Amino acid sequence: MRFQIAVAALCILPLQVVAQEADSDLLEPMVEIQDGKMIIESYTLDKISLPGYDPMQFQVRHYAEAPAEGVIGRDNFVALTTALNLMLLQQSFAAALNVPASAFLDAYDIQDLDAPIGTPDLELTLIVAAGGIQIEIKNTTTGEVSRMTQTWAEFRGE
Repeated sequence: MRFQIAVAALCILPLQVVAQEADSDLLEPMVEIQDGKMIIESYTLDKISLPGYDPMQFQVRHYAEAPAEGVIGRDNFVALTTALNLMLLQQSFAAALNVPASAFLDAYDIQDLDAPIGTPDLELTLIVAAGGIQIEIKNTTTGEVSRMTQTWAEFRGE
């Protein structure tokens, strides 16, 4: 009986630690206000393990900025940034690996980092302005930069 209690305690303890870490993460502000701009900056370690491919691991810097007032609300800024970051990675890698997006998502794992570990492999930048939106993807290894700029009407598909 003591053995079962010890095993149960060992199983529950990590869950409590994870819950405490999640609680502390939720207390951290996602958006900083600097010089009249909302800014989101984060780093992730992304891993892809697809059958038939060598496992991949890369570090990503996520950066987004928008005027603090008048263009987009804070909640929508967070939602837009999160959705575009995932969509860009999903579409780019699924297309490059020639796999359906669902297969990519099944093989994709992401870990938040408190700070970069050296130089990130990719930099995703989102700039929100009164006239529209610009998305930039930079491969820091090759120096290749891909940029897309759209007005709000184009972004909405009008």
